[in-house]
Amino acid sequence: MPSTPKRARRISTPSEENVHNQKKVARQILLRGIAAENKKRNRRSRLQLGKMNIASWATKDELMQASPSIASTNADRVAKMEFETRAVVWQESQKSKYTAKHKHDEIKIQAWESHQRAKFEAKMRKVEARAEQMKARAQQRMVEKLTKTRLKVDAKKATLDARRDRQVVRLARQVEKIRQTGHVPSSL
Repeated sequence: MPSTPKRARRISTPSEENVHNQKKVARQILLRGIAAENKKRNRRSRLQLGKMNIASWATKDELMQASPSIASTNADRVAKMEFETRAVVWQESQKSKYTAKHKHDEIKIQAWESHQRAKFEAKMRKVEARAEQMKARAQQRMVEKLTKTRLKVDAKKATLDARRDRQVVRLARQVEKIRQTGHVPSSL
């Protein structure tokens, strides 16, 4: 029984899997290129040596021994292809890194935008609530003014009715006096 706990298996992220797949593809491309180069070299070496029947199953070592200049050319080409593969893998990893950063920045911008929108909407709700309160207060004041106006109108009507009643009473007295005396006042 081990004394230390086992390390949990690391879960790879999508970007790591992408880099791994890119490396795999680059390696396969490299191997295909090497195989194609080997076939071309085999044909050339057969022609140079004048041997048309060198076995196609000959190993790399046999081919290298048959033509030492091919070995150095092959090493240069392999190194060049390896550099090219590394460059492709590096380029893809940089692209994925920049893409991830771009997505992260977009998410931050969207979060900022939604925060700003929420702040604006909250401010609008406050303004609308204040406007509703002002409207309610204005309506209350209008109702109060209308009530006061109605009371003043009623008071003025009562005063007018009282004056008319007094005039009617005075007129009735004058008519009674005219009937009793038979004398019409000069003001009429």
